[in-house]
Amino acid sequence: MNKQIAILGLLLLNSAFVLGGQTKIPENSRIVHIKPGPQDNFSKAVFYLRVPEKVTKPKYILVLLKGINADGSGLLEHKQWLQFASETQAAIVACTLVKKDKKKYDKHNHYAAAQCGSGAALESAIEKLDEAQKDYSLKDLPLLIYGFSAGGQFAFGFSCHNPTRMIGFAAGKGGYYYPEAIKGT
Repeated sequence: MNKQIAILGLLLLNSAFVLGGQTKIPENSRIVHIKPGPQDNFSKAVFYLRVPEKVTKPKYILVLLKGINADGSGLLEHKQWLQFASETQAAIVACTLVKKDKKKYDKHNHYAAAQCGSGAALESAIEKLDEAQKDYSLKDLPLLIYGFSAGGQFAFGFSCHNPTRMIGFAAGKGGYYYPEAIKGT
């Protein structure tokens, strides 16, 4: 898959990104909750998997995040994301991440700093979601992450946490980034 086309597609789909509330989870979806450890930078981590009907064997995972502390479950229903995932043969993982301390904005309290626990939570969730798969494996697929605001900050943070897992990311806004960019990013 052409990385530039994937990134351009994510940027164009930014208009499809709505900050609405929680919706009913589609029947063909799965949910994983990851409990935070004492040193983790999040208080809640929920991951929702949906594989569009036309995708028989995903080539990558499209990871989607909304803004700060927002519920990402509704992203599984967006026609534009489903169409993009179908056309590019992706599984979708939508994320709900909540900061550890709502008053503090540092890397030890904000999930945007993926190297402080939230990145490992995403990786663990993908492994757990993979356990139920029969026809293919998700655990070794590359990630293409799109995030809005704090979700975009997480996309950047994850690319610094595990650049070899990434095929690209797009940040649809974000004001500060905890890790410095590393060579792989």
